[in-house]
Amino acid sequence: MDMNLFSLRHLVEIDLEYRHGEVVINLGNPIYINKRYKELYRYIMDAVDGSFFGERFIRQQIVLAREFRDPRTILHTYRVIILPIHFLEKRFWDLNVFRASERLGIDTENMEKVCMRYRGSGASYDADKVLREIDELAKIHIEISSRRTRPREETEKRIDKIRKIYLLR
Repeated sequence: MDMNLFSLRHLVEIDLEYRHGEVVINLGNPIYINKRYKELYRYIMDAVDGSFFGERFIRQQIVLAREFRDPRTILHTYRVIILPIHFLEKRFWDLNVFRASERLGIDTENMEKVCMRYRGSGASYDADKVLREIDELAKIHIEISSRRTRPREETEKRIDKIRKIYLLR
């Protein structure tokens, strides 16, 4: 995790405060963590709960997938649904959607077809079937996110701890 002071302030004051799940996903599997930031990384992951992966964001992605029906948008929708489920259930990140799906027992046949199409192999997929599958995964995501959400005050305490340590207030 390599960041400058501005990025650190943005992460702690804005991204954590407003529960930006996409930022957390991107932090989820860093290439390298400087030893001075290992503790920060641990605090951030400890603060993450289901509230970081809200239903509204998922629904917006599904609307885009329905509207465009293109492989890239559909694959991104799978990603933002499956990766948080994996983290909330297993408490560690795996940014490989196929591996995360396998660990969760999620069938990847439709996702594989979409992926092959995205790579230009000419494979076809039934967009309606894929979108129904995404709807079902979204229901699972919403159920798990709500079940894995702490009381707001507890998450706020964890975020405040990060602020106090890293923003030198």
